[in-house]
Amino acid sequence: MPAARLGLGLASLEVEDFDAAVDHLLIGLLSNTLNTDERLEALYGLGLAQQGRGFDQAAADAFSELLSAAASIQSEGVVDFQSAITGQFRSVPTSNAYYHLAKIYEDRGDCEAAIQLFDKFLDLNPDLGPYLLPEKAACYVNVGDPLSVIASYELAVALPALSAINTSLRLELAR
Repeated sequence: MPAARLGLGLASLEVEDFDAAVDHLLIGLLSNTLNTDERLEALYGLGLAQQGRGFDQAAADAFSELLSAAASIQSEGVVDFQSAITGQFRSVPTSNAYYHLAKIYEDRGDCEAAIQLFDKFLDLNPDLGPYLLPEKAACYVNVGDPLSVIASYELAVALPALSAINTSLRLELAR
């Protein structure tokens, strides 16, 4: 039954029925019968659903619990943390939780915490640097660190990206 709730919750999330998704995922998470993959997937879905509802603290709690669960997988010796967090052995890309948490903190105005979370996400997803570094640069603007703003854009421009993105980054750096 909990696996069915997980399926219903994820299906509700897909059609952006965030209230139903939260209800189904919470009920599914109350069960002790979900396996590790299902639990991680439910927590990620719950975070996305709560974020979709505009409940950023509840979303942050779900994403934080997901990252904590992934870390405990490593401490149990099941898989190394890098593998657990990047989703190589898990059905859900849990590294995305770092990105979602960073956006929540950025929206709250806690750009220092957001920068740290963006860094963790970038460590796990370096190929996304050209797309994420401008967001990190915006946080550096908010904390008053112009040298880091420039460094973020310069690094983003130096990394391979789609030509349209690269052109956009070069224009932004020129400003």
